[in-house]
Amino acid sequence: MRGLQEALDQCWDLLRQRRAAREFDRDPDTASERPVPEVEGYQQ
Repeated sequence: MRGLQEALDQCWDLLRQRRAAREFDRDPDTASERPVPEVEGYQQ
């Protein structure tokens, strides 16, 4: 279950990166998946 949650968090992070890139007129294809420890270390 934990692995699924981490994978989902990575997907959400990638989606946010892509949305931010579009918002600032950048290429959303330049977004990349970040490592789990980095994504899981974010404070919300």
